[in-house]
Amino acid sequence: MIQESGLRHFDRDFEYDDLEIGDFINTFDGGVGMMQLTNPVPDYPNLHWSWHANVAEGLVCLNSKVTEAENWMSRQRAEALEDVGYRDYGPDSEPEVNENVIGAGEAKPVPTTTESGVTFGDAEDADHRPEDAVAIKHYNGSSRPGGGTGFYWKWIEEVRDEHQHIVAPGYWDLCNRSNIRLADGTYDNYVEDVCSHVP
Repeated sequence: MIQESGLRHFDRDFEYDDLEIGDFINTFDGGVGMMQLTNPVPDYPNLHWSWHANVAEGLVCLNSKVTEAENWMSRQRAEALEDVGYRDYGPDSEPEVNENVIGAGEAKPVPTTTESGVTFGDAEDADHRPEDAVAIKHYNGSSRPGGGTGFYWKWIEEVRDEHQHIVAPGYWDLCNRSNIRLADGTYDNYVEDVCSHVP
């Protein structure tokens, strides 16, 4: 909520009749209130004027994004397992078994990423699972596969030639940028923005 609205539901720069109450926060993309509810279009007037209802609906939305992130990563991990199994690759890009890194029957682990001091990954020293970063980005409206910026992590399948020799090994592809282009030409990283509020 800090990233979405600064913990404010009402705008302070607006007078409603004689009361010193602002209008509900409504952004350029139609986001409403503390949780910046956008899609589906928030019910008016309840989710616009009641911050209690707005937060409750926002939590429902966030929980659905967590479920979708879990399902997405489950499919990606299954693809990685089918593609790579427990192989790892040496400096010459040749497959090798490295059971210290990848246990037999496990997919190649998701690499560790750090966003504003918060670490996501499959490694034991990571603060959070990769699924958490996927859910955070998805709350901001990451596109479904096939369009836009996509989810935070995606498994890219290995490439084989006509003789079934591996030309390029499969790998985890990180896409932590959002659709919002900043003034300097770079793209916003919503996961990093959210993590910057973690004490």
